[in-house]
Amino acid sequence: MEGAQGGLQRQYNRQWVYKIEQWLEKWGTPRRLQLLGILLVTAGFLPYLLLGKGSVITVNDQLDGEIFTFLLQADYLFSKQSMIAEWMGGIGKEALFPPSMLTVVLYKLLPALPAFLCNQLLVALAAFLGMYAFLKKMTGNKWVAFVTAVLFAYLPFYSVYGLTVAGIPMLVHAFWELTEHKRQLQNVGLVLLYGVMSSFVLLGYAVSGCLVCYCVVLLVGKKRREYGAVYGAAAALIGLYAICNLDLIGQVLGMGSAQISHKTEYILHGLPFTESFWDMLKNGSGHAPSYHGWMVLPVIVVLVVCTAVRTYMTQQQRRELVWLGVFFLTALLIAGFYALFHTEWISGIRQSLGGFFVYFQLDRIYWFYPFLWYGMLALSMSLIGGMLRNQTGIKKYFGAALVVLLAGTAAAHVLWNSDLKRNVRQLLGTESSNAVTWEKYYGEEVFSQIAKEIGREQSSYRVGSVALNPAAAAFNGFYTVDGYSNNYALAYKHAFRRVIAGELEKDESLKRYFDEWGNRCYLFTAQLGQQYYFEKDTDVTLSGLDWNMEALRELGCEYIFSGVEIVDAERMGMRMFGSFEGEDSDCRYRIWVYECGVI
Repeated sequence: MEGAQGGLQRQYNRQWVYKIEQWLEKWGTPRRLQLLGILLVTAGFLPYLLLGKGSVITVNDQLDGEIFTFLLQADYLFSKQSMIAEWMGGIGKEALFPPSMLTVVLYKLLPALPAFLCNQLLVALAAFLGMYAFLKKMTGNKWVAFVTAVLFAYLPFYSVYGLTVAGIPMLVHAFWELTEHKRQLQNVGLVLLYGVMSSFVLLGYAVSGCLVCYCVVLLVGKKRREYGAVYGAAAALIGLYAICNLDLIGQVLGMGSAQISHKTEYILHGLPFTESFWDMLKNGSGHAPSYHGWMVLPVIVVLVVCTAVRTYMTQQQRRELVWLGVFFLTALLIAGFYALFHTEWISGIRQSLGGFFVYFQLDRIYWFYPFLWYGMLALSMSLIGGMLRNQTGIKKYFGAALVVLLAGTAAAHVLWNSDLKRNVRQLLGTESSNAVTWEKYYGEEVFSQIAKEIGREQSSYRVGSVALNPAAAAFNGFYTVDGYSNNYALAYKHAFRRVIAGELEKDESLKRYFDEWGNRCYLFTAQLGQQYYFEKDTDVTLSGLDWNMEALRELGCEYIFSGVEIVDAERMGMRMFGSFEGEDSDCRYRIWVYECGVI
């Protein structure tokens, strides 16, 4: 009797599983899943709408760098001037080249925060739609494609880089369809969209190289004449990169009036091969985050097991296994190239060659990692689900559990590190005391007070910042002598070094940081090191600064903005102008302003 009841129960359970499968198959049409994904990705931006300037934004390369680049490029969009006066005492346009040309238009049409958020939403949507289309085509499994694409879109991409990383699936899918002669006009348009919303320097060079290799493969084939759309799209993308980067190319080739870049003084240091290899394979890059370290072992297991039972697979499953192997091998090669590129031997050769060979980061192909690893995640889930779907009993449930486990683990890693989590916490108030928000960082209220109190046209004087990022002052319209740039004049670096030489001598690591790299041309102090953000309740003060004030005045600096008090400012020939802080609770600065005059 008990056995009969158990059999009935198992049959009942199977019926329910079958009904759920049927419902998912019927409801989850590709179009509905696409629309649902768009809604889910867009919903992740609701906290930004509710928080406004209280939104938490990544500081590195966004609040402290590229946002300001977009603002300046938008201001000079239709100008024939070759120099941008507001930044670092006047800097060439090629030194502040935006990583996404089309994004500049957003900053021209909208205020800064709405422009930033619109761009971020566009990047996330392109990430989802591109990855969903690519994986659905590769695996034929719409649910695996949907889940993976949503997770991919929620990765905390540096949206200031446009589609450089997030748009790779879209680009690959576009060329795949062009190869198959499908939707040619639409896909050529997507290729061009990638070109105007991505950076040639950051990853476009590698994309261009891959496309050239792909076109060569097609050209040696028997049907080479059938791929005119592929050749044309590849040529258009590379040509677009060339047009957008004419000034930069001229500088590299020593053509035109571009000044010698400070990058010519970069000093390279070698890294251990094995350590670099494993670090890249497991962790990837902070600028192209993928949080894939946990995936390495599952992917290896799936590869080994599926290879062992390959004879029992369908043709589609064998194709997926081949692609999984190709993706994993590519990931290994990228990690190997990165490690080799940074060895003592290769670094020494690059240093001896000098110039372009020193500062060009050829190893940045690791920015393909998010695409590769989430492609591997989808292929692994598709293989497990496909092979065990037609099994019965415990095998089928085990397969479903494995797929859910992989998807759940990926979701946990992505959401825990996502911008959504940080802003939900900010919305709930649990992180309000230490999260850096748009308003906290740019402090528009307090800088407005300072500008009003100085009472002069901002273009008529220049300022420097200490214990405060120069980007904050520049964002609020002040003309700075300091700043961040990965391509400014070597002569300016030398002139600025005269100002901070005394402080650099006090801290060997800070000295190497400036002399051997130097992208951050800041008023460094040995006491603060590389700290650039202090809130008004800090008890930190500065004293004993060894700056060359005469050299600072020669750069045209009339005011020093400090995020902490300089207790012996008079000793340095500076006069206290005033102390300012915002009444708005979201503005966390107290800024001391000192007059240092000009010669």
